[in-house]
Amino acid sequence: KLKNGLLMEKEGKIEKMEPKYQFGLLSEKDRVRFRDEYTAISGMPYSTFYQKLTRNGFRPLELRYFNEIIQSYLNNNS
Repeated sequence: KLKNGLLMEKEGKIEKMEPKYQFGLLSEKDRVRFRDEYTAISGMPYSTFYQKLTRNGFRPLELRYFNEIIQSYLNNNS
């Protein structure tokens, strides 16, 4: 499957993608649900979330939670 110029062969490979590309794999409805869930858990404002997403500026712990949550969304859509 080709998405945003990156070849994804295995489920584990998705975690190595930048967060904005992982986020882009979700449907519009799931993006909103994911964003709401992530910002509620992290306490991060929407504007900060989108800033970090576009600049790949997540800190290691933020990125860990991002990957854990997004995997559940991506696995549900497989």
